[in-house]
Amino acid sequence: MSHSPPSRPPGNEVQLAALARDVAGELALLHGMALALQETLSECRVLPAQRPVLLARLQAIDRISQGLADLQRLMEDLPACLPDDLAVLQDRILKRVQLRQLADRLAGSGSAGSGAPADAARPTAPGEVLLF
Repeated sequence: MSHSPPSRPPGNEVQLAALARDVAGELALLHGMALALQETLSECRVLPAQRPVLLARLQAIDRISQGLADLQRLMEDLPACLPDDLAVLQDRILKRVQLRQLADRLAGSGSAGSGAPADAARPTAPGEVLLF
């Protein structure tokens, strides 16, 4: 007895190359945010120079920035290595993304592909600071 594959709703698949490009855009956004955070903390000068342990911990932000930039480049180059018809089930691949706006952008129902992911990081009101 042969089993037929489960039926999939139309539009439930996403090309892996397109998803990789969208992820690269999100990584670029995060990289920019990490760089802005580094600059902001440098300008605040809230830590006295005699606290090297804290300064060393803040250096981890630079490591995060570098890692995001590397992952961005990887995801930008990945589509060239993938077959054009390679697709994944969108619902299945995005179900682990907890940030709803991010999942929507990656699913194409937000601003993905429009070059607008950076708008998602902007505060909703001028001067608004959201701390966790």
